[in-house]
Amino acid sequence: MRANLLQQMLKFDKNWAILGCPRSGTHYTERFFRLAGFSFLHERLGKNGGCGWNLVLEDLSACDFVFHQVRHPRDCIYRVGCRWDAKTQGKMDKEAGTWNMPVFGIGRGVEFWVRWNLLCEGKSLFTFQVEDLNPGSVTARKLQDVIGFPDRQFPELPKNVASANKRLEVTREMALQHCPDFAPKAFALAEKYGYVWE
Repeated sequence: MRANLLQQMLKFDKNWAILGCPRSGTHYTERFFRLAGFSFLHERLGKNGGCGWNLVLEDLSACDFVFHQVRHPRDCIYRVGCRWDAKTQGKMDKEAGTWNMPVFGIGRGVEFWVRWNLLCEGKSLFTFQVEDLNPGSVTARKLQDVIGFPDRQFPELPKNVASANKRLEVTREMALQHCPDFAPKAFALAEKYGYVWE
């Protein structure tokens, strides 16, 4: 049976891209699929695809499926607005510069989280929460049903595989204080994605 499963995996040539805002857990998602036997890469595409914040800017016409991954905004907005090196910041600004956003801080993070997720959502088949991407979860089964890959053993992994640095959790009050124009849009989008933001 193990040999048959290996043959199925080697023959499986469907590929998919998973898009998301920076800090939405794409390192975790890459490992989730790669350790299950797929040729799945981070911030670039392998034989079976890949995931990353930057892929929304790439030509995805060769992908069989495109999905959108989100993470609770309180857990990623601070890092999006405040914790990037110059090289990464330059890549983001290439797309975001036309948005006339704040240069730095929580206000930038709130606006970027809204704009980037809407950009990803517009190119995707459906949106899922990374918090629900676990072995046997509703999200994992839905992805399997849509993509059509054979059964395999998915790994149990910690969700903070790329979160070595401490994060500041951004509350609703903080979002309103730093970004009064975009905070209501962020609240509405978070609710749409199924999050309770206090």
